[in-house]
Amino acid sequence: MATATQLASFTSGIVNPLLTSSAKAAASFCNQGANNTQCTMWWTTTAGPLTIGVGQQMSALNVFNANMIKFMSSSSVTTSSTGGTSQGDPGAGSSSSDQLTTYHNPQFEYFILMIELRLQRPEIRLLPEY
Repeated sequence: MATATQLASFTSGIVNPLLTSSAKAAASFCNQGANNTQCTMWWTTTAGPLTIGVGQQMSALNVFNANMIKFMSSSSVTTSSTGGTSQGDPGAGSSSSDQLTTYHNPQFEYFILMIELRLQRPEIRLLPEY
């Protein structure tokens, strides 16, 4: 809905108040969990399942972020005539364009091996603590 206000500006008068009320409702239910900082997705009434988890957090974050789009101006969108430099690839999606290019980086491979070793054998201290 937030994107629609940018693509069809005549919808902003209807959509923006809905996004605002949704964000307020979501915020009022972000007082769950052990620290009273987790969100539930039951925003429309006070009765409902108070499940909490990553999906509920992302859903609340999404509705909060949707309200930020009204602060973007249409001039902030970059197009080919305003400095965009993306080039199309007519071969994209063909069987030859989907080949992966692998890169060999010994330092990265060593680092990953050390992490795996540390997970399997925590008593081994080869990496500094972070």
